[in-house]
Amino acid sequence: SCRRLPASRLAPAAGALMLGGTLLFCGSIIAARLGLTGQAGPAAPIGGIALILSWLALAMAWLGARRRRA
Repeated sequence: SCRRLPASRLAPAAGALMLGGTLLFCGSIIAARLGLTGQAGPAAPIGGIALILSWLALAMAWLGARRRRA
């Protein structure tokens, strides 16, 4: 079964990082493919880093919630 994380500051931060990272990463690649920019530029790696950080923040939120329950 799927359980919700209790309220924490990390879970919303993970969501914001994931949204921003997805927009930066995918948006820059799509813009480059559509010819709106010459290349993907620095937005793609920054978006990728934001996505990685979002997963780390989500894992930390989960571990914190698990520790509080124990």
